[in-house]
Amino acid sequence: MLLTLCRRGVGAVFCPENLARAELTEEQMDALLLFRLGDAARYMIRFGWREQSYQWSVIEAFQRCAMADRNRED
Repeated sequence: MLLTLCRRGVGAVFCPENLARAELTEEQMDALLLFRLGDAARYMIRFGWREQSYQWSVIEAFQRCAMADRNRED
């Protein structure tokens, strides 16, 4: 929703560029004003969840995505 507002010129959002590129077309990206914060704005995050017999698929997808980004940055 925030990216949609930005595309309409009525919003702003802090968002990783790769997330925006995954959701928007190249034409839509070209219409946005991007402000890169640089390496000084980077920081490590950690996440955890309670282990249980059924794992919510969104948690698994988030973990895969986070690990893929981390491996790409190293």
